Amino acid sequence: MKKVIWGFCLVLALLVWSGDARAGVLGDRLSSFPNWDSKPSIAVAKGDLVYPDWMAGNWDVASTLVDLAAPLAPKIITPGFEGNRRYLQQPILFKVRFQPETNIGFISNYTSKKAQKIVADRTFNGLNIAKAYLGDRAVLSVKVDPHNPNRQITVLKGEKQLVSIVTGRGIETPNPREFVSTEISQQVFR
Repeated sequence: MKKVIWGFCLVLALLVWSGDARAGVLGDRLSSFPNWDSKPSIAVAKGDLVYPDWMAGNWDVASTLVDLAAPLAPKIITPGFEGNRRYLQQPILFKVRFQPETNIGFISNYTSKKAQKIVADRTFNGLNIAKAYLGDRAVLSVKVDPHNPNRQITVLKGEKQLVSIVTGRGIETPNPREFVSTEISQQVFR
């Protein structure tokens, strides 16, 4: 029997944080953390998340979980929720990569690299993030739907899968050196 868990995952990416006040819905929301009582009002996710050109390349990331909440508890609590307490205030280290979008087809032959959009290498990033949290042995592979970059399948040991589908997205660029984004995803554990 499939267990379907609806989880909303808010992921914020903010680089070159200067501590100044931010204009915009996401900037205001970020400033009010951890006092959030609802998910942000953002658009439906279409296509891939496009990053500024300066994000192209490989990055070393230190991600620290600073809060843990189960807004639908006690009726629904995602698998592993209690186990995630061990990650509170603990930096998790992993590598990520951002690269020019790879287009398939006739048009890509005539597109210059400067005109290409910078996107996440979702397979590479997803695998590194999953292994950082779950360990090398627990994660077998990460696959991204070739027709929908917002659908990703993480294959876990024991014939288990986590299907993550990005359903909403918001982006703000307060200035050329800062980038703020959020994505809301639906997760299905099989």
